[in-house]
This record gives sequence, structure tokens and C-alpha cells, in this order.
Amino acid sequence: MKKTKKNIIGLVFRCESCGQEFRIGTSGVDACLKRVSKHMHDNGHGSFVPVNPPKGLTYKAQGGAVEIVFDGKDAPGFIESIRKLVLKHRTAFIPQLKLAKV
Repeated sequence: MKKTKKNIIGLVFRCESCGQEFRIGTSGVDACLKRVSKHMHDNGHGSFVPVNPPKGLTYKAQGGAVEIVFDGKDAPGFIESIRKLVLKHRTAFIPQLKLAKV
């Protein structure tokens, strides 16, 4: 029986400008966000996309009002919908540590 994944440890983000990858490890999302923020500040890059989004990956707006959940089918469409929500709501969307049921 296949074990279902319940968290996003192992999720990889790639900088679209230079290709550098950032992995969420056991230290969690906040540690990864610090590394990404440092990369953004040092290099001026601003677009990071998930390389291997697991089914149930949830992005939540920084204010918490809007969220989007990956259904496991169309990764490029999911990434594009996150971009549209960022522009529409003018806020950061942050990946959540626990996966949602889909």
C-alpha cells in the first residue's frame, strides 16, 4: 500500500532567472523563505516556481483570505494561477506546510 504524503518537505523551488534551486527541508518553510529572500535581495531575482508540486500543495495569501490548492493535474496552470492571484491581490502567496486533502 502506498503511503500518502502529508507535508511538503522535499518540495523544490527554482529561480526562473538563474535556475538556482531551493529545497524545503526539515527546518521548514520559514528557513527556505529566508534563503529565497536573501537570494532575491542579493541578485534582484523575483520569480520562484515549484519544480515538483505534490498533490494538495496549498498556497495561502499573506493575509490568509485567499488560498489555492494544487489538484495534481496541471502544474504549469497551477503556477500561472498563483501568478494571477499575486497580481490581483497584490500580496505574497506562501506555500503551507501541510498538504490539503484533494
